[in-house]
Amino acid sequence: MKTKNSTSIFKKVISNSHIYSFTNLLKKECFMCFLVLFGSMSFVACNKTKDFDDLNLLTTKKWNLVSIKQDDIEISDSCDLDDILFFENASTFNYDFGLLNCSIEDGFEKNSIKWKLINDFTEIRMKFKIKGEGTQGAIIEYWQILELNDTLLILKDATAENNSLIPEIRTYNN
Repeated sequence: MKTKNSTSIFKKVISNSHIYSFTNLLKKECFMCFLVLFGSMSFVACNKTKDFDDLNLLTTKKWNLVSIKQDDIEISDSCDLDDILFFENASTFNYDFGLLNCSIEDGFEKNSIKWKLINDFTEIRMKFKIKGEGTQGAIIEYWQILELNDTLLILKDATAENNSLIPEIRTYNN
């Protein structure tokens, strides 16, 4: 249903001068949306895991867990020290919990899915599928890279301090 006011406003908007202004406004808005989208895509594209200069240091080795510490106190159990972390490529990884699997002892399974580097290649984001007694889902872990070289990978729990926890420091040898 049209009212007299809505009809007169519509006529003003579609007058020649307003059509030009309205069209230019739409073009400017669409152009701005394009810039925002293109800028976002190019920003995201700059931080791809495959672009990490030291990717071969991560992906060509099997990393054996040798220590888990909190506040310089060793907290690893024997079931931890047979774990192996293996980055297959720039997106898939395998976390082998070994013969003495601590997560099975806790009543759930934890299987690796995907990984990627974030925050200018300073953190590893690892996604795991979990399954337990009547429960299933996924968890994401964030690990800050403290050291990476040919023989050593040291990771720090990147979310612990934000949750008022003492971060774990995990040391892996190749």
